[in-house]
Amino acid sequence: MTLANKPQGLTKVDANRSPAKMRALRAVAVTTAAVALCGCNTLAKNNYFLPGGVDQHSAVASQVSAAQSEQGAFPTFAEIPPLPGDVRPLSAWRATVHETLAAKRETLAELERRPWTLSGTEAFAEDARAKIPPAEAAPPTDTTAEAESFAAGARGRAKTPPPAH
Repeated sequence: MTLANKPQGLTKVDANRSPAKMRALRAVAVTTAAVALCGCNTLAKNNYFLPGGVDQHSAVASQVSAAQSEQGAFPTFAEIPPLPGDVRPLSAWRATVHETLAAKRETLAELERRPWTLSGTEAFAEDARAKIPPAEAAPPTDTTAEAESFAAGARGRAKTPPPAH
């Protein structure tokens, strides 16, 4: 289609850009910008990390303002402490890291050799019970009478402590 035989009137693109729609879009853009700028206006008032940003309703506002305006002493290079002598060298740190990584690899290899699941636990329990000697596997006999006689003897030997003076 050439310019000579182009149909007259509004095309689809032109219909989307009608003056009424463009006015509405401009109004939305201006409103959005105004709301954003209003937020910026109160941002400095509520940002207490900025210099001088002190909440005046705070009980310590005057002390904070005084501390901000007070000039402190500046450190000198002579005040820098010497390097400590009891620090591990870098090679020792490297060796420890390699040992830890080797232990991790061993643990992962052990896990791969013996995978575990949450199913089949009854077979595991039966194997564990089979390893217990029969004398230890028997349930304990009822020793209530023995326990009661021991408790009665202990109560008989117990004496009240003398009163404190």
